[in-house]
Amino acid sequence: MFEKSFTNFMGWNDNLSEKVIHGTPSGVDNSVATFGGVIVFTNGVIQNIKGTQSLRFLLTNTKVPRHTKTLVENVRTRLENFPKIVNLILDAIHGISESFKEILEKEINDDQELCMKIEGFIDMGHHLLNSLGVGHPSLDKVREIAAQYDLHTKLTGAGGGGCAITLIRNDVSKEQIEIIKKALNASPHCFECYETSIGGYGVSVLDTCIDINLKEFLECKLTEIIGWKYFV
Repeated sequence: MFEKSFTNFMGWNDNLSEKVIHGTPSGVDNSVATFGGVIVFTNGVIQNIKGTQSLRFLLTNTKVPRHTKTLVENVRTRLENFPKIVNLILDAIHGISESFKEILEKEINDDQELCMKIEGFIDMGHHLLNSLGVGHPSLDKVREIAAQYDLHTKLTGAGGGGCAITLIRNDVSKEQIEIIKKALNASPHCFECYETSIGGYGVSVLDTCIDINLKEFLECKLTEIIGWKYFV
């Protein structure tokens, strides 16, 4: 474990870098990257959820460039023009986030029940975000392809292109995942896919006081005297 003051300092510096790119970042990205785990962001307050269940996702890069700052400004403009409607949409999105947080904290043991609820959140969240004007045809195409294999997808990040996430249930085999990835990789879309999961560690360093060679490192030897230290 590293001292909290050090990790807070690191997260603070990361947030400054994001301000240069995004203008008014939430701080979520740099917090997850630094501390790991699952982050809940509400009214400027970041909360880390402990004991999060492992969930697998397929992250698909549409390769469609977008400007986050412009997308955020467009949503703000839509809010100013249609405050009653957009506020209701934002409230609904907040409701999805709160419901997702609740089921993570409950640690539901029934995988089928857990995935069924999360898939519902994913579908509703995607359509609500589309209604805010941050969708893109490429993201809907990822959803369409994944749906052919009974998987649920939503845009992630700022939208307008960029990436989409697809929930991978525990009953989906490695072979099935490869088939889905090939479908997404295929022409003419040529999307890039990466398997990932939530609840992992944040930034880490290799802690060792002795010299080891590459072969020993790759074979995971000397684990009693070396190991990873995490910024959590």
